[in-house]
Amino acid sequence: MDDPTSLLETLAAHRATLRHALTQRAYFDAGHVPAQLAHTIDEQRAAIARIKRDLRAAGHSVDDEPGDLAAPEEAGPPGDRLVAAQALLASMPLDDVPTPAPLPRGSRMPLSPNALFVGRDAQLRTLAAALQRGSSCVIAAATGLGGVGKSQLAAEFAHRYGQYFAGGVFWLSFADPAGVLTEVAASGTGLGLPGWEALPLPAQAARVRELWHAPLPRLLVFDNCEDEALLDAWRPTSGGARVLITSRRPY
Repeated sequence: MDDPTSLLETLAAHRATLRHALTQRAYFDAGHVPAQLAHTIDEQRAAIARIKRDLRAAGHSVDDEPGDLAAPEEAGPPGDRLVAAQALLASMPLDDVPTPAPLPRGSRMPLSPNALFVGRDAQLRTLAAALQRGSSCVIAAATGLGGVGKSQLAAEFAHRYGQYFAGGVFWLSFADPAGVLTEVAASGTGLGLPGWEALPLPAQAARVRELWHAPLPRLLVFDNCEDEALLDAWRPTSGGARVLITSRRPY
């Protein structure tokens, strides 16, 4: 048998891959999951089972985790999918900063990961802890003087931790108050909502805001949100959404 420490590290890596695959799977109807994605889930579960068996055979204690054997969302009912999504958010690491990973289907994120981004792990962990806690809408802020990289910090947070928000990641510019309605409406473009294209802009924004008040965890980034009244007007007041604000002013 391999060294137990090495096996535990490999087990953690397989579980991280499995969590990401299950997040992706939750957005496909039963019977329409891509074959490669289904294969990845089966492959990771098989590897997890082998490693746990080897560790236990050698007398090492290893806990089972949700998803190791069966994903609740695979049963189909919305309640089970919500439980799985909330468990995924609860599994978001607070001690280690994840590497960038693909965002959930339907996300709206115009900025790419920055390969040169280093040295701000403590701030990322602080944001993660603030946004993970609570069962209803939570707000955290990256604040400070202009030019200190608030938007870059928020973008890196989205690319590293967005994989744990099953409802997706949505980046909205609040720099122009007159354009916020369009930004909100644009957040629904990739969600495949019935009759979406036929809706006028205000109705699209209203539909998006309904989703923000649902219990499914989502990450909303309000970039350059300098007006507290604008924040109060657009932020969800209930539901599973988490709001990350970048601003020069303290919140």
